[in-house]
Formats: sequence, structure tokens, C-alpha cells
Amino acid sequence: MQAHPPSALYQMRKLIYRHRLPFAFAATVLVLLTMFAIVSTVLAVRLFHQRELALTKGAEARRQRDHAEQMTRESELHAADARTRASEARWQAYLANLAAADAALRMGDATAARAARRRLDNVTDHTLINWEWWHLIRRMDRIENSAAPPDVVTFDEGALVNCLAFSPQGNRIAIGRADGVITLRRIGPAGGVLRLRGHSAAVRAVTFDFAAKRLIAGYSDASVIVWSADGREMLAELPGHTAGILALTGVAQTDLAVSAGLDATMRVWNTQTFTQIGNVSFRGRPVHALAVSPDGKLLACGLADGRIVITEFGSWETVARLDGHAEPVSGLAFSPDGTRLASVSADTTLRLWDVARQEEVIMLRGHRRPVTSVAFSPDGARIATAS
Repeated sequence: MQAHPPSALYQMRKLIYRHRLPFAFAATVLVLLTMFAIVSTVLAVRLFHQRELALTKGAEARRQRDHAEQMTRESELHAADARTRASEARWQAYLANLAAADAALRMGDATAARAARRRLDNVTDHTLINWEWWHLIRRMDRIENSAAPPDVVTFDEGALVNCLAFSPQGNRIAIGRADGVITLRRIGPAGGVLRLRGHSAAVRAVTFDFAAKRLIAGYSDASVIVWSADGREMLAELPGHTAGILALTGVAQTDLAVSAGLDATMRVWNTQTFTQIGNVSFRGRPVHALAVSPDGKLLACGLADGRIVITEFGSWETVARLDGHAEPVSGLAFSPDGTRLASVSADTTLRLWDVARQEEVIMLRGHRRPVTSVAFSPDGARIATAS
């Protein structure tokens, strides 16, 4: 009988049996590692799904937050728009009441004036009330009480008046005449008149510097002359313009003044040192009227075509255009609080503008000849015009 060698399977079984403890330990370790790998994989998959779920929920939360913020913004915009519409409605009602009161006064209709007075008294938005409101109220008070002080005071200069300006303290008014004379009138019970002579050309523009230490006058022969504020001394003549002066204005809180002439230039002067510090050409067109806002940021320019252009002082960039006058604008003045701009023209009207809204507030008539100049008193209570 022939014997066969042991098979590989038999030898493996025998080996495993002989080393059964190490093989059992290895099998146990392998099973544990496999179970650990399976558990780790399950946990990793679960964590992955939880992370994906968290990201999805986070994205949804952000979407809902963005939607809520968008809804809030839209709600705020709607509320702001509603406030704007309500404000505009109050503004338009205010303008309508002003127009009705002015029309009643011009027609001499006492009944209509009383009704307009009641509407003006019922204005609830006191931010709207300005010089024009008080002006009409005072005029209507005259209807009810003839003993009330007059709202209009007239000075007869006996010559054509080209320009005027209040002193910063409001106690004097300078009046420039076509015969070359400048009249200084003291306002108040004491009164008092002083006439400055010494230059034969027509006075086209006058202004005080901020400290009221000087009076600057522009003449038809292109002269710009600095006088002492009391008018008793001619301090300097400022050369530069090559054609007649059309407008002058001082700059609040500074020693600066701006002049404009028929030579189509605007020049900036230091009235302390009597020197020119700037020369600007306004698009090649003469500027007929000038005014600087109380904060010194805006310069209003009146043009021959009846338009008013408001620029940034210094950069000269245009920020607004106001249309309304039918003839050249001959005078401009900002109210002391800067909210109103008064303009006068050869069309015989005085117009008052809301600076922020860039809109006409009221138009007043009274002069029969072209109006040449306008000025606010420093307290904002009075407007002076000349013709």
C-alpha cells in the first residue's frame, strides 16, 4: 500500500490546531478591528449626514434671515415713502394756503383773508413755517387792526437805487445809488443817515464783510472799493475786473468777498489784506447777482436768462438750478438760517425759494419797476428790496 503526502488543507488545520491560541487571538483582533471599522464608518456617515443636515438648516436659516431683512428693508422703505408722501402733502397744502392768503390780500378780500388766516394758523408742521408765513400773517393782521405797525417801510432816496445790504448786526442798511452815492441808514428809533461820496460811477453792488468793519462797493466802471463801515474813509481800491461790476457778496465767518462783473468773471477777495485770491469764469456768461449761504458752502448765481444756479463754494460744481423769473435776476439773498433764498428780477417780482427742496415757496409783487436788489435782515424778520 502506497502512502500519499499530507494535503495542504490538512497541514493548515494541523498548524492552526497546534497554534490555536495565537490564531484565536489574531482572529479576535481582526473581528474587533472589522467591527471598529464598521462602527466608525457608520458613525462617519451619520456625522456626514448630520453635518449636511446642519448646513442645509443653516442655509435655510440664512435664507429666512435674508428674507426677513429684505422684508424689514421693504417695510422701512414703504414707511419712509409714506412719510415722504405725507411730508410732501403737508408741503403742498402749505404752499396752497400761502397762495390763497396772498391772493386774498392782493384782491383786498377780507373774508377770504380771514379764511386763509385760519388755515395758516392751523399749520401743524412748524418746520414749514418761515419768513413767508410771518409776512402774510402780519399783512392779514393789518386788515384786522389798522393800528398795527406797517409791514412795509419805504425810503425815498431821490435817485435810482441799484443795490442794498444789511449790516451783519442788522442795525444799518447800505443803499447804492445810480448817481454814485452810497447811503448808510441806521435802523431804529434813533435813525440817522450818512451819504458816502467820492466816486462818480454808478454803484452796482454793496456788501458788508462779516465783522462789519468794512463796506465793499462795486461800481459800473469796474471799480471795487473798500470803505470803512462807518463810511468815513475809503480804505482801498481792488483792481482786477475789466468791465462794470454787477454783484458783490460777503462770505460769513471770513474776511472774504466775491464780486462778479460784465467781464464774465467772478473774483474772490480778501478784504483784510485787499488782495485777490481767486478768479473764476462762469461759463463765459456774466453773473448778475450773487449770494453765499450762511455756512459758506453754497454760492447762488443769478443769470441774465432769469435762471438761478447754485454751486458749491470753492469747487464751483453746480448743485441746483431754479427757474421762475422771466427777466434777468438782479438780486439774491440767503435767509440767516440758510433754508430760504430770496431772488428779485427785472420782472418786478420777489420770489422765495426753499433751498433743500429747490422749489419756489411764494412770489410777491409790489414794485412797479424792475427790482434791483434784495437783502435779509440778520434776524430773518425782514426782507429789503430796491428798485
